This record gives sequence, C-alpha cells and structure tokens, in this order.
Amino acid sequence: MKVTAAGFAQMTQLLLSAVDCPVAAALEGGYNSRVTCECCEAVLRVLLGSSPPATSPTLLAPSVEPTLRSVLAHNAPHWSGLRYSEKAVQDFFAEAARVGSAPRVSKRQRTAPAFADEERANPRAAEQQKLAEKRAVREAARGAAEEERAESAAALARAEREVKAARRRCREAEEGLQAAEGRLAAAREAHALLERGAGGKEEEEESAAKKAAGNKQGREERAKRRAEGGAAATAGEGARPATKRRAASSSAAAPPPEPLSEYEKQRDATKARNQRKLEELGLA
Repeated sequence: MKVTAAGFAQMTQLLLSAVDCPVAAALEGGYNSRVTCECCEAVLRVLLGSSPPATSPTLLAPSVEPTLRSVLAHNAPHWSGLRYSEKAVQDFFAEAARVGSAPRVSKRQRTAPAFADEERANPRAAEQQKLAEKRAVREAARGAAEEERAESAAALARAEREVKAARRRCREAEEGLQAAEGRLAAAREAHALLERGAGGKEEEEESAAKKAAGNKQGREERAKRRAEGGAAATAGEGARPATKRRAASSSAAAPPPEPLSEYEKQRDATKARNQRKLEELGLA
C-alpha cells in the first residue's frame, strides 16, 4: 500500500462528511511503528475536528483508475459523499495522468533513510547505553556492599569493646566478691570470739555468785553450830568434859569437802576450753 498519513486524513474527512452517525477507527496493526504512529495521529486529528492537509494526485498510479471507478460506481448509491459528477471524475484522472505518478516506494523504504541516518550517527548507541546502565548497576551494588561491609566492621568492633568491658567488670566483681567474703569470714570469727567471751564472763559471774552464796550459807551453818555447841558447854557437867565435848563437837562440826555439782563441772570445762582457744588465737 502507498497510502500516506495525509491520505488517511483525507479518507477520514471524506467518511465524516459522508455519514451522519458516529465514526469509530480501529487499528489493525502495521510493520513500521513510526509510520503507524504518523497515520494514527493524522486520523485522530481529523476526528477531533482538525482539517486534513492538502494532497495532490502525484502518487496516483494509472493501474488504480479502474479500481477507483468500480468502487465509486458500487458505493455511490449508498454514500452521498461519493456521488461525484462524471466530469469531476474525468478531470481527476486526467490531472493525475498529466502530472504523472511517482515510482513505487514502500512505507519501509520511505522511513528507512531516517532510521539509517540515526544508526550511522551512532551505530552503537543502544549497546553503549545498555553497557552504561549495567556499569551503573554494578557500581551501585559495589558501593552498597562496601557500605554494608563497613557497617559490619564497625558493629564487630563495638561488640568486641563491649565484651572486653564486660570481662573487666566481671573480674572487678569477682575481686570485690572475694574481698567481701574475706571480710564476712573475719566478722564471723570476731563475732564468735565475742560470743564465747561474753558467755565465759557470764558463766564466771554466775559461778562466783553461787560460790559466794554457798560460802555465806556455810558460814551461817558453822556459826549456828558453834552457838549450839557453846550453849551445850555451859549446861554441861564440868570444864574438862565440856572441853572434850567442845573438841568433839568442833571435830564433828567440820564436814568433809562436798563433791562438785554437775553445773560446776561444766563451768570448769567451759573455762578451760575458752582459755585454750584464746591461747591458740594469741589473745590470752
């Protein structure tokens, strides 16, 4: 086909003037995207109300005259826009024959020079663009990897410093714990010594009080016996017998030493034990 963008615009204008109903345009496809875009733009501009560009029959080939006449004759009864007078049709074809027809040139051939010029201007532009994009992507990935590596190294250094500080605090805490345990042991030992010393003093005071009470009771009993013996002597038969009775009563009044009680035994054992402990500790 040799229909140009202007030709599509003219056909669209003819169609709009021939009908009184809405017109729809459908895109069937194409082999050349650039020419397809130009033709679509021309059709849409006419549909939106723009006037189509003026055209000349210079590209009309003589071989299409029978086809065009047949189309006009077949569709003229149904389309008022195609009801041209015979004189107008003859003049159209006469003018086309007078001007002459251009050599046959396809759409691809008409648009190829522009694409060829672009390729000659920079034949490797697309390839270079792709390479540049890949290079940029690699650079960005390398930069991101370097940043991630730096952040990881910084995090590792921070973790090592924290571990060292935690170990130092643990050592200090262990040393403090050992010192506290030593102080606790010394305090316990001192407290035990004080407890033992206080208990010994209390036992000594208690035993002394009991001893004093026993001595007092013994003196009272001896004084009572002496008083009773004196009264018996005055009421006796004579001086010598009285003297003998006093000697006998005095000898009978001297009781044998009493054995130690259980409390006194425990007291003496406790005193001896405390004394040995003080001597072992160097406090005696």
